[in-house]
Formats: sequence, structure tokens, C-alpha cells
Amino acid sequence: MKVFICSLFLLAFMLPAGAQEFKVPKEPKMEKAEDYKAYEEDVLACINWLSSHGPEEESSKRKKASAFLLMWLTGTPAVSMELHAEMIEYSEKNPELLILFMGGWAKYVLETGDKDATAGNVAGLEMVINYYNQYKDQLSKDRSLKKLSKKMEEGELKTYVEESLN
Repeated sequence: MKVFICSLFLLAFMLPAGAQEFKVPKEPKMEKAEDYKAYEEDVLACINWLSSHGPEEESSKRKKASAFLLMWLTGTPAVSMELHAEMIEYSEKNPELLILFMGGWAKYVLETGDKDATAGNVAGLEMVINYYNQYKDQLSKDRSLKKLSKKMEEGELKTYVEESLN
């Protein structure tokens, strides 16, 4: 019994350490390829933070995190993306979702090493759809996202992306 209680006690102290809050890097220096590489863990943490906090939560931090991610995306040699209107039409009603689309794509590339445009678009859309479904009460209603959500549920999102890109 003592071992069980001690284990629970240790677990309680270890959990907060694993779930540390993301901090936006102050004055990041990104000039050379290796500079961008050094920020990859911060970028992944940033994407995870952005995707797990609603649009109305910590708006100042959200702006700084989005700016950091965009700064990294515009210069990194690790991720290259081409935005197509069909993939981002929801951003007219919900512009804050565009950074999540790009973040989903970047996260996919960083975690898998796969730079395939179709897979990147699918990953970006999946992040946007999941975020929209979780926080739709804080976002503008969007029919196109409801349709995309249905395609994702039915396993047709990749086919939709392939047809839209060709």
C-alpha cells in the first residue's frame, strides 16, 4: 500500500513537468538554416499551443505565437508550402484558422519528414477541422468547414485534396 501511495505522490509531481506551458521565444534570431533548425522544437510546441487554445484565450500570446510561427515558416528550408484557394477558403470568415492550416502542415513535415504537398494539405485541413469542431462557438459559422468535417469523418479528405490540387 505504501508503494502505491508513494507512486501516486511521485506521479502527481511529475505530471506538471511534462505539461509545461509554451513560451514564445523572445527576439528569435533566424538568419541561417541552422538557426531555423534550432527552433523546430519551439515551433512544434507553438503549433500544439495554438491548436489547443481557443481563439479568445490569451489573445496577446496568441498573436505573438502566430507571429513567431509565421516568421519561422517564411524562412525555414525544412518546410515548403504552396497555398491553394480551395484549401483555405474558410479563412475568409475565420482568418485565424490560416495559421493553424500552415501549422498543421509544418507539424506533419517536422514529425514525419514527408514533404508531399497532398499529405501536407490533408494535415493542415485536419488541424483546422479539429480546431473548428472544438471551438466553433468562438468562431464564425462556416459551411465549407462543415462539409470538410464530413469528408474527414467519411475518410474522403485525401481524395478531396487530390482532386482540388489537380
